[in-house]
Amino acid sequence: MRMGRSPPVTRTRVLLLTPNPAFEQSVRSAFGANPNHDLQAIMGPLSALEDKSNLDGAAVILVDL
Repeated sequence: MRMGRSPPVTRTRVLLLTPNPAFEQSVRSAFGANPNHDLQAIMGPLSALEDKSNLDGAAVILVDL
């Protein structure tokens, strides 16, 4: 029987941009509970994205317009 290491678990990076606190909580309940998701939420308008986040490596980007 072959014994080896399990492959490393990769986390899916999810980026959320919303000015709505209720929507942020909804997304956190959907994505944040899963240890395979790395959720980063940015509160504010679309213009806030440029200064506060790095899009590199994000598999999912949610923008609440």
